[in-house]
Amino acid sequence: MTDASPLALAAALLDALEPLPYTERMGELAVRARRLAAQGALRGVLDELGDGDPYERRIAVIAAAVARDAEWTGARLADEDTVVRGHALRAGRALGVPDTAYESAFADAPAAVRRHLVRAIVADRRTALADRLVVAARDTYGDIEAARLLPGCSAARPPRSPPCCRSCAARRTAGPRSATTAPDRSWTPPRRS
Repeated sequence: MTDASPLALAAALLDALEPLPYTERMGELAVRARRLAAQGALRGVLDELGDGDPYERRIAVIAAAVARDAEWTGARLADEDTVVRGHALRAGRALGVPDTAYESAFADAPAAVRRHLVRAIVADRRTALADRLVVAARDTYGDIEAARLLPGCSAARPPRSPPCCRSCAARRTAGPRSATTAPDRSWTPPRRS
């Protein structure tokens, strides 16, 4: 472990990366991130950079992905910066970011961020997570939000799924909608005790 403070290490990292062209900068970042991880100092540096401006947060999420820090990366799934969020979402599958990180990010994210999360959930084939989120998404955000999760759901959706979702799923598997197919409008939400 190094004696330098995380702030000093973060500043040294940024200073070393600044003059380099992009390709060399990313290579140097990977080398330094691995070295800091081996010394046990990376998490402090990530936290320092994570509190910084968008450039510093972008450097931090790439360093976390290189060092395979799934926990830190998972905490950035709903970052306000689209580049940071994109890096975290792409690294999520490879790092094995747990479903709980996606669930907590989804719970309080704005609509644009939820759309990115849903795309990642579907692309990563996290069917159990999509199955868990679809009913909650409908109850909280509406039919359209729930329908976005359907491509990621398992084929055997629980019977609790709302009819709008079942009709969307039927159309998804049955082909184009015919004139005789109409959604079931008789569904009422389950009563909560």
